[in-house]
Amino acid sequence: MNSLQMLPKEKTKVFIVDPQPIVSFGFAQLIHQEQNMVYSGAAINAENALSSIAKIKPDFVVIDIFLPGLSGIELCKKLLAENENLLILMTSTCHDASHVERVLRHGAKGYITKQENCSDLISAIKHIVNGRTYITNKYKDEIIEGLVGRAGVFSFPSTEILSDRELEILYLIGQGYTNHQIVDQLHVSIKTVESHNAHIKEKLHLQHAHALIQYAVKWTISAQL
Repeated sequence: MNSLQMLPKEKTKVFIVDPQPIVSFGFAQLIHQEQNMVYSGAAINAENALSSIAKIKPDFVVIDIFLPGLSGIELCKKLLAENENLLILMTSTCHDASHVERVLRHGAKGYITKQENCSDLISAIKHIVNGRTYITNKYKDEIIEGLVGRAGVFSFPSTEILSDRELEILYLIGQGYTNHQIVDQLHVSIKTVESHNAHIKEKLHLQHAHALIQYAVKWTISAQL
């Protein structure tokens, strides 16, 4: 992929929000190699990110969708409510076009998976700084196919009717997490998880917990292909 020239004369301050410090470290090393970018810090969850970003005031934030506690999408919405000019790129290990639609709808300027080449992250940042949205061609094709069916009518994947938190829980169930493990991961109560599970089953017309697990596993596997 050809490199794009950065338009701003000043260096773009980039902040990373990822639950895995090693991922933030890797991103930081890539950013350090760029003349027009500067790594300005990192956080492992939304709460730390909100306080750090308020002090550091970066130009650009890279956020993992699946954060413990407040989700990456919720963090995105909060940050943009405070600063509508902040540029945000969402990341994830999940390959699913519905994630792309959600993050763009909530104000993020792009979406990239962690399986892509290191150079793609830098390219994504440059695209967004230059006023463009970054989505790989694979996702562009999937979004078009998801929105326009063979008959030319609009259709949406069934998971589109789930809330952001419900989609996050569905993904964790598909990863093999138990309810109590989801509680630990998201820092919520067991009643909250059970309530979300009930809503997911109702929205997806799943009759029981086993059907929910089967659906979640199949959906998660297909999303990671």
